[in-house]
Amino acid sequence: MKDKERIITFCGPFKKLCYKYISYKRSLGYDFGTTTVYSIRNMDRFFRNYHFDTPRLTKEMVLSFTAYRENESLKTQHYRMCLIRQFAIFITTLSYDAYILPVEFMKIGKVFTPCILTYDEISRIIKASDNLKIHKNSPNQHIIYPVLIRMLYGCGLRISEALSLKVSDVNLKDGILTVTKSKFNKSRLVPMSVSLTKICNNYAAKMNFDIEDSGYFFPAPDKGRYNRNVIYVKFKNLLKKAGIVRIGYASGPRLHDLSYPNLNKIQTFLKYA
Repeated sequence: MKDKERIITFCGPFKKLCYKYISYKRSLGYDFGTTTVYSIRNMDRFFRNYHFDTPRLTKEMVLSFTAYRENESLKTQHYRMCLIRQFAIFITTLSYDAYILPVEFMKIGKVFTPCILTYDEISRIIKASDNLKIHKNSPNQHIIYPVLIRMLYGCGLRISEALSLKVSDVNLKDGILTVTKSKFNKSRLVPMSVSLTKICNNYAAKMNFDIEDSGYFFPAPDKGRYNRNVIYVKFKNLLKKAGIVRIGYASGPRLHDLSYPNLNKIQTFLKYA
């Protein structure tokens, strides 16, 4: 089963350097998925009106790209700053002229406060996922989401880690997940509870997995890797069905907040440290 990836093309003044940058980062083990590549393409497009014989990033260009935009969060602006700073550092190593945004510009004053879901709210979210119907464009969603939600909560995984799991990464006999190249490019082993292991075994049987399967444990309809944005949208729908609205959280609880109620997380073990 092949790992399918959407082909994204670049057409701005830095298109050749963008391809090199993505290849370089991936060679270091960074998870440069579709969302990140789209962000790089948007950066390249932002400068499409600039024309020069040799690509360069001036201070004016960088400050224009990183300037605050109406109705955006400070986190979104900070992401653009990080994106173009890392890109600028990379192209200077290739002897191109680029203004590197100073580190002191990267500081943001807003302190993030996670939304702690109660056990009752978690139960309602799980129940909502259990009641999903078969959808013609996603025929296995009613099978996948109940297990995905439970795994995010029970193991404290990030959504990118869960969606990257291959069938071979899930030891259904011993109840152990192998999370590869996660944060800081480290891999680790994550034990599952007895109940979650049983649920995953039943799930694997429904999905007709076998030991020779090289595909994803949570496959998208095209058998490739799920786009996490699709999962975010579905999670918002599950919150709505569960009747969960938190005052003070403009965007409601996040998908990552599923891991916070489990304050006594199961110990994980670093692998390939």
